[in-house]
Amino acid sequence: VKRGGTNIQQLHTIADPWEPNEVLDSPALLVLAPDSMEFATAREINEKFCTQMEVVHGKGSHYNMMQVGSGA
Repeated sequence: VKRGGTNIQQLHTIADPWEPNEVLDSPALLVLAPDSMEFATAREINEKFCTQMEVVHGKGSHYNMMQVGSGA
């Protein structure tokens, strides 16, 4: 687990300052997971780059909300 965490952190360090070259000007859907507050900033960040973003709240966490019985 520690090695995996270190690898993920390195990927974030490499890609962290990345931003898209242009704004997405077409419909986009962001499904937020209420049990995963660590991803709550996804809305604010993606609003900068998606002009037609719809935001909905799913059920469960980021890791299980798409499983049968816990989806939006």
